[in-house]
Amino acid sequence: MKFIPTRAVTVIGAALVLMIGGAVAYAQIPATDGTITGCVLKSSGQVRIIDTAKESCRSTETTVPWNQAGQPGTNGTNGVSGYQIVSRSGSLTGNSLVGSSGVLLGCPAGKVALGGFGDAHLVRSPVNLPVDVSGTFLSSDDEGVPEVAFRISKLDGSPFVAADVVEYVIQVTCAVMAS
Repeated sequence: MKFIPTRAVTVIGAALVLMIGGAVAYAQIPATDGTITGCVLKSSGQVRIIDTAKESCRSTETTVPWNQAGQPGTNGTNGVSGYQIVSRSGSLTGNSLVGSSGVLLGCPAGKVALGGFGDAHLVRSPVNLPVDVSGTFLSSDDEGVPEVAFRISKLDGSPFVAADVVEYVIQVTCAVMAS
């Protein structure tokens, strides 16, 4: 036997849909000021969200309101600004690398070196061999201006000789620091 809904069943179903839809539309969560209110059950910590226009927390619950906007925080320090990347590329002969601390690169006046990066290759015909650019550290020139020193060495640890030529690219990140 096939079930065919009667007019009464259809009307009741439509009324239920309208009532549920109306109740959902009437709820004011969050409230018009953006506040959401929860009730925390003291015994278990279970939380339920309520519409304060219609109900309140029970005596066994703690009211916990919060809002989506949050309280404004205090202003922070100005921090770092004026980022600038300073770059240099070039080549050095083995003679200039013997006993040298490497290549120095600093920032323009009023800026501080935050760090650096370097890459280099030992150029020998017909093969370019990798060279280690390491030990980048902040130092100061004779006038106390911070610089980054790039130490260049052979990966195998052997010393540079006069015939060696190293091609390099170095970069320093500079910025103005808030005082």
